[in-house]
Amino acid sequence: MRTTPRGQWVLGFMLTLLALIFAVVAFGLALRIWPTCQDCNTICTACNASCNNQSGKITMIITDNNTLTGINGTLNITGLCGIHTDIDSSGNLTISDLRELSKYIVGQDNCSEFTTPQDAYNQAISDGVTAATIYIKPGIYTFGDTLFPITTPGITFSGLPGGNVIFMSNATTGGISVTTPLDMVNFVIFQGITFGGIGDTNGFLLNVTSGQTVITGCFCLNSNWRIGMGDGAALTIRDSQLNTLPPSDFITGIGTDFSVLIENVDMYVTQGVVGGHVINAPLGFDNITIFTCDIWLNFYDGLIAGPLSGSTSNNLVLIRLSEIAETIFAAPIFPTHLILQNGPINVNLYFNVINVDGYILYQNVNSVTADVHNLLMAYNNVETGNSTIRLDVSVIGGVNDINLFHNRLNSVNVQDYLYIPTATAGDGLNIKLVFTSIETTAISGEYCLGPQPAITANYLVAGSIHLGGATVCNGVTQTNVAFL
Repeated sequence: MRTTPRGQWVLGFMLTLLALIFAVVAFGLALRIWPTCQDCNTICTACNASCNNQSGKITMIITDNNTLTGINGTLNITGLCGIHTDIDSSGNLTISDLRELSKYIVGQDNCSEFTTPQDAYNQAISDGVTAATIYIKPGIYTFGDTLFPITTPGITFSGLPGGNVIFMSNATTGGISVTTPLDMVNFVIFQGITFGGIGDTNGFLLNVTSGQTVITGCFCLNSNWRIGMGDGAALTIRDSQLNTLPPSDFITGIGTDFSVLIENVDMYVTQGVVGGHVINAPLGFDNITIFTCDIWLNFYDGLIAGPLSGSTSNNLVLIRLSEIAETIFAAPIFPTHLILQNGPINVNLYFNVINVDGYILYQNVNSVTADVHNLLMAYNNVETGNSTIRLDVSVIGGVNDINLFHNRLNSVNVQDYLYIPTATAGDGLNIKLVFTSIETTAISGEYCLGPQPAITANYLVAGSIHLGGATVCNGVTQTNVAFL
């Protein structure tokens, strides 16, 4: 049979097409028999040993059914120790590498780049970084008997979750010294760290000599953890659980004009020997703010010991929305107090629940006539074993303004909520008692004892009541003292 040229062309095209189809099928069969994977960055469903991940990292692995299932699945990955694998109950695989977040990884597992936080910090500074996070795996890290210096802001020491990253020292002089420029953006941050071992009397010393330091999500348990505050330094403690060990003061002012913010912190002092204050600031401070905290003052003398006479700092105290109590009455040298007043101080208490064995405000060292004392209490529920306020000195200062608005004051074991027995003429005393209920052991007559002999004082009462019916405030010159 003869074919025309057109027929020959069509026949040739069909034969070529059939050959191409057979070639594609054969190539596909070859792939199934000898699978290869040329690009390990892509999804690979049938890779063989020729895929060595030379072109990048594997971003997804798809396995046949039942090859990797449930929590019993196992995947072995060779490479850097920093790789962490996790398989959940649904068989989902998570691979994480801390090095993607920071190259400063500290651990005691022979896998990490650094074995101590000190080495990681020194390397970060050597690298010239202005901000870095040092991730620390669980373990006990010792700082010896001296203070390790931190001089660059912007460094975060982050303990991995679990509360098992413990900073310890070999002596009470060991710990960390933060001496950085004051930076409103970059701070030195400690996150997820436990300071001191349980019951360790060496504890840990953190001296914030300058700059700003933030402590968040941290812990201590009956360890002698102490903090020193230098001139103009700033400290923030947030979202932490602290159980410190007296008699050491927890925070001590070694300079003036420092600031402390304590927010959402549980501080339970449940054992130890009697003594100390949570904050002791003999030289003066700029401001101390305590906000939404739960504090037990067991075994402490008081919450804040203010400055001595002569301080020129602001000395502003603000305590709001907190619960402060004693659950164990340890009979200190003098009954527990919230604030120890001697030199100039400005105390503001708002919306608190306070239950202490001693006083809200106490003074046991003479002021000078130039000292100014201000106390403002508003919307507090207060129960004290002794007088609410006791100024047990002969010189209470040139100006003493006591303003009590919308409070409940219950002085359980005494007759007078305000007790100032020995002040002398020349002191200034101004008292405002507005919409406040008072409970004392006084049934009638005197509920407030002023100085003996009497000094001139302005005593203003409006909308208030003594629940026992007492109406007399002895020893002071009174003005407008009518109760409801």
